[in-house]
Amino acid sequence: MPRPASSVQFGTFEVDLRAGELRKDGLKIKLQGQPIQVLTTLLEHPGEVVTREELRQRLWPTDTFVDFEHNLNSAVKRLREALGDSADNPRFVETLPRHGYRFIAPAAELGQATQGARVRAQALWVLGLSVLAIAVLVVGIKEGGWGHLLLRGADTGRIQSLAVLPLENLSGKPEEEYFADGMTEEVITELGGIHALRVISRQSVMHYKGTDKPLLQIASELHVEALVQGSALRAGNRVRITVQLVRATPEEHLWAQSYERDLSDVIGLQAEVARDIASQIRVTLTPEEQGQLARASPVSIEAYDDYLQGRYSSHWNRKQDVDKAINYFEQAAKLDPGYALAWASLAEARSFRATHYGPLEGFKMARGAAERALALNPNLAEAHVVMGWIKREYDWDWAGSDASLQRALAIAPGSAAANREAARLAGTLGRFEQALALDRRALELDPLNGLAYMTLVMHLQYAGQRDDAAAAIKKALGLNLDVPVLHLLLGRVYLAQSRPQDALAEMEKETDLGYRLQGLALAYHALARKKESDAALAQVIAKIQTDGAFQIAEVYAFRGEADRAFEWLDRAYSQHDSGFTIMKGDPLLKNLEPDPRYAALLKKMRLPA
Repeated sequence: MPRPASSVQFGTFEVDLRAGELRKDGLKIKLQGQPIQVLTTLLEHPGEVVTREELRQRLWPTDTFVDFEHNLNSAVKRLREALGDSADNPRFVETLPRHGYRFIAPAAELGQATQGARVRAQALWVLGLSVLAIAVLVVGIKEGGWGHLLLRGADTGRIQSLAVLPLENLSGKPEEEYFADGMTEEVITELGGIHALRVISRQSVMHYKGTDKPLLQIASELHVEALVQGSALRAGNRVRITVQLVRATPEEHLWAQSYERDLSDVIGLQAEVARDIASQIRVTLTPEEQGQLARASPVSIEAYDDYLQGRYSSHWNRKQDVDKAINYFEQAAKLDPGYALAWASLAEARSFRATHYGPLEGFKMARGAAERALALNPNLAEAHVVMGWIKREYDWDWAGSDASLQRALAIAPGSAAANREAARLAGTLGRFEQALALDRRALELDPLNGLAYMTLVMHLQYAGQRDDAAAAIKKALGLNLDVPVLHLLLGRVYLAQSRPQDALAEMEKETDLGYRLQGLALAYHALARKKESDAALAQVIAKIQTDGAFQIAEVYAFRGEADRAFEWLDRAYSQHDSGFTIMKGDPLLKNLEPDPRYAALLKKMRLPA
């Protein structure tokens, strides 16, 4: 009686049924766990329908923890990615909606003789590789000893940039999205602390939540070498995270792993995931990084849940969402007063509210939360970033802000927020080349962040690089980034290029009413339409005089009305208007620079002349 085949071949692929291994053109593809089990099951019944229930009984016969519907969908999706297959136009795995799957490609079983021949061929190949390795070893020792040899080979296959795509919520409950998103952000944060690795920030990767874009396209858009994808599921006080690492070019599944813990140990779980990924991509951790990942301070389950709810809310820019985030962070800090990250996030949310919605006194409460975070953990980069923000935006303490931000960058050079805040401070001080370098670094880490584009564009304008500024704005608009002021900034570029009609067209597209009115007042003046400019300026004054005096001063300065401009600048100073943080080099204030009052104002602000 013939022995059952141990391998099946289809197209350029071969599956070792016993070992559970997939190869393409003789090279192993790292497909493990559920996807390879699905493929094996389908190959055992070629051309036949295998129902979803049959797959459940095969893959999860006793596991009541998992939501098998979502897990099966994820497994089939990863299998198709490994095979280069498509659900819409399948070559290998056909989907029968709500019923099951069928393997449709011709497949040939490899008998024992064929299998033995392949093994012998592989043995000869390994022998040849061994001889080559011995030769290289001898050369290496002759050229510089063991250390020299190891150094020369250390970077082979190393990955230096990656993105963690949003983990799939396997609960099937929309109200649990915050948990999956929170797990995604925390893994990003853990990996972002590794200096030798560029990790894309959360805001950019969330653009791909629920997307069907091919992995290669996502990697290309984010300019990374590898992607991490997976799922998260919480059931009671247990949590399971499954992740896999995929190289983009050539597309190759490198590694996959599942983790299951009590929720009380979820922070340690995140650190373990980061360590394992770093190991797989051959990044060498410094002793400090190893220690940071090893130190997983315990936190109460209830406080951690409120913290994740707060992070989920704080990434929306509506006032009610920011207020909701503040409430969650306050509750998390109350439940666990030693939770430094909750205090830092509370400081960030309060600073955001004070900046965008007022009142400015909110910065005082933000500072208290940041100080509490730093007292608990002096090496918490997030707390140093928000402290730098407060000192720049509210205190106008440039030296203090610089000290905080430099400390943040030393701890977490891969933090997009730290680079972005440092760029803003450099711009405040008129150091535009430094600001632009930091802006570009921030965009490398967070390439789909509209606010990062806005800061870059402003600094390009201030540096006189108008064509580059226009190109950056158009790129941001082409990416459909949800951020106001971009049309205003493009209109200001056109004004500087003596294109007032184009400027007016852009100002009319601006979605923020206050900025649109300011832009119209500027554009109408450039078009010598004084009546319309006066009318738009009157509306600006009526709308924002209590919190936008600096913008009003910009209009008067652009129109050449110096006395009125300085009147409004004095009012802006008394209101502690944050516009002064972008005063240095402001093109709209150019007409004021020869006036002695301008130099006196710079001195008053402790800004370089």
